Amino acid sequence: MLLQTQRAQLLLNDSSESVITFIESQLSSAGGFMDRAQQPDLYYTVFGIDCSLALGQDLPSAALQSFLRNESKRNDLDLIHLCCLIRCSASIDYTKLVNEFQGQWLSCLETYQSKDGAYNQEQSAAHGSAYACFIVLDAYQSLGLMPPRMEALLQCIKAVRCDDGSYSLLPQEKIGTTPTTCAALLALDQIGEPLDTDCQSWLRSRLSPAGGFVAGPLTPVPDLLSTATALHGLSLFDDDCSDLSERCLDFIDSLWSSRGSFFAYWDDDYLDCEYTFYGLLALGHLSAVAQA
Repeated sequence: MLLQTQRAQLLLNDSSESVITFIESQLSSAGGFMDRAQQPDLYYTVFGIDCSLALGQDLPSAALQSFLRNESKRNDLDLIHLCCLIRCSASIDYTKLVNEFQGQWLSCLETYQSKDGAYNQEQSAAHGSAYACFIVLDAYQSLGLMPPRMEALLQCIKAVRCDDGSYSLLPQEKIGTTPTTCAALLALDQIGEPLDTDCQSWLRSRLSPAGGFVAGPLTPVPDLLSTATALHGLSLFDDDCSDLSERCLDFIDSLWSSRGSFFAYWDDDYLDCEYTFYGLLALGHLSAVAQA
């Protein structure tokens, strides 16, 4: 994803500076990047770091290290924030912290093992979820490892495939979403499994007549998360989306703010690091077509 996000600068041109200024403004005095309540948060710090790296900016290493060390001492992190802590520590090459806490982190990750051997955001769940499998796989890979029970993880993802080619969060859900489908595709690609072209067709069919992608077949309004993840998922099929690019670019432009970020959807009124990243990711995927 980072490589694609870097390519966004081909379309941003002079606006890159305003994005850099916005990302810098989101760094809290505590050292982490802020959430929508203006509090430092590990989840948003992942996106702040990735945006900074994509735009070629030096990271405030000392401030980030202080924040990550303090977060490592907490015993109340949920699975998402634990995976974000691991990802952030690896992204800034905080080797000392990784060496000190890796064993503890791995033990904590395994407390989210579901009864089918995969992973779920809830402890002791009966079934794994596609999103939990995706973020745990990313956390292990950030540490240069692979999760145990890879077959269980693979079977979990296969179990949430819907008849139309999409992927849902849990086996009992019969309608997939665009972000979850992308997460499943990325996990399958990392595992080395072949990707189903029915999924490619399903993702393409999520393009809204208004431009941008919607989250699912029952969702009428496009959003930036679905647009960025759909484009990223389609890239795994070597689909350059050249026939879709103009409508997507118009949609992304409609979410742009002169403050240097992107709104999540048309009625949104708040800017953050997360959707700055998704805006950059979407533009990165569309840059090759636009520059052709």
